[in-house]
Amino acid sequence: MSDSKTNTVHHINSNEEATLRLKNEALSKSEQKYRQLIENSLQGIVILQNMKIVYTNPAFSHITGYTVEEILAFSPKEVGNLVHPDDWKLVWGNFRKRFAGQSIPASYHFKAISKDGSTIVLELHAQMIEFDQRPAIQGIVLDITERIETQKALKESEEKFRSIFENSGIGKAILNAKGEFMKVNNSFAEMLGYGIEEFKDMNMLDITHPSEIEHSLQIMKELLRDKSIKYRELEKKYLRKNGETFWGLVTITPIKDENGKLTFFIAQFQDITKRKNAEAKLIKYAEELKELNQSKDKFFSIISHDLRSPFNALLGISEYTTQFFDDLSKVEIKESIENIHSSAKKVYNLMQNLLEWTQIQTGRVKFERSKIDLYDISKSILELYRETADSKNINLTSNISNSIFLYADLYMIETVLRNLVSNGIKFTHPDGSVSISAAVKSDLFEVTVEDNGVGIAPDNQKKLFRIDEQYRMDGTANEKGTGLGLILCKDFVGKSNGTISVVSELNKGSKFTFTVPVYNNSLE
Repeated sequence: MSDSKTNTVHHINSNEEATLRLKNEALSKSEQKYRQLIENSLQGIVILQNMKIVYTNPAFSHITGYTVEEILAFSPKEVGNLVHPDDWKLVWGNFRKRFAGQSIPASYHFKAISKDGSTIVLELHAQMIEFDQRPAIQGIVLDITERIETQKALKESEEKFRSIFENSGIGKAILNAKGEFMKVNNSFAEMLGYGIEEFKDMNMLDITHPSEIEHSLQIMKELLRDKSIKYRELEKKYLRKNGETFWGLVTITPIKDENGKLTFFIAQFQDITKRKNAEAKLIKYAEELKELNQSKDKFFSIISHDLRSPFNALLGISEYTTQFFDDLSKVEIKESIENIHSSAKKVYNLMQNLLEWTQIQTGRVKFERSKIDLYDISKSILELYRETADSKNINLTSNISNSIFLYADLYMIETVLRNLVSNGIKFTHPDGSVSISAAVKSDLFEVTVEDNGVGIAPDNQKKLFRIDEQYRMDGTANEKGTGLGLILCKDFVGKSNGTISVVSELNKGSKFTFTVPVYNNSLE
């Protein structure tokens, strides 16, 4: 071979050697980078061949608690002991399938046992590779123990909450920010009379009583606007599916995310209808007890003052007449007898009112409603007081036709009309007038007794029908009253589910009106 050819071959060999050297250096650098990446990885990496660990990185050592040297020295049995007995079949079964070329999950998790004997949960991503020119399995391992424990705790918490929510004896509901139901429990559904599924298309306002809607909207706005509110507790009226109203005690708690934004509401409901009814009864009983005490005080007041005064007059006049009878003229004797009669009449009227009033208070008055001709009764009442009215030259009139029939107790109507007409005459000046009239208002008659007498001041009008208020005045001819007449009227009218009222103006007169049902055949 010539020198030129020899030089050429040597030059070529030198180039190839240089290229190969560069490639080896590049490969060595690549391997170094790859090894550094593996060595510094937070993921555990392990390579197995024939049930023997031939490589592991520090992360896997940290996860299991063994040193790298201890892991590389593991026998196949010790390698197997890394896997918890509960998952041994799963792990080694998958390894065998992997070597056999069968399809297995790309990743799965299993329980392992660390060096200190504690159980850890690992997530494994495994694949077939070539290692030292032989098939091997490379596993990338993540310690997910904490994540699994967190998930487990969260699941247990959710199950506990779900159990408490669903089995609670208190009605519970979860609502979104719009007040729409997201979830309700059985107690809540039963309380409202709906099926649980029916709440999917319902809003909180759908079960709220119409009178409470505006207040409910205001509460929702406050909870959405004011982030400092931890919860709100309130008593409200709600509607069951059948339209029945009930009282509920509701506690609304807003649930917010980490940014303070409201995500949903938790509401707890209790049916407090019985409690509210009991409270209402207590209030009613308290009012009744107050009225009874006032009635008792009024009764003793009348006995001690009103009843004693006319008796004193009777005793005084009769004693004077008896003592000086022989010295008195016929005129004087007649005058004494008239005074005795007047006092006796006052006592009788007072006793009559007292008896009627006490019978009402003790529930001994029996009301028997029937068809009543108002024309006949008003005519009879006016005739009864004709003489008294004539003595003051007062005109008595009735504007009631003979076709008006009431449905009420006859004694009640007579007593009410008698008291109102008597008062009208008493507080009307001579040459005045008192009239009775009636008008139909739906299924009620309004019966009115009107006079053009002295009238009543506004402040005193409020006292007229109250047993606890002392209002009394003498008539225009110094007629005396018991103070019980209008109270009797109110009680009698109330027993017939009616009302009584007054419209009056000083020095112009008064108009007393009471209502009573119109008679129809269906009331019999």
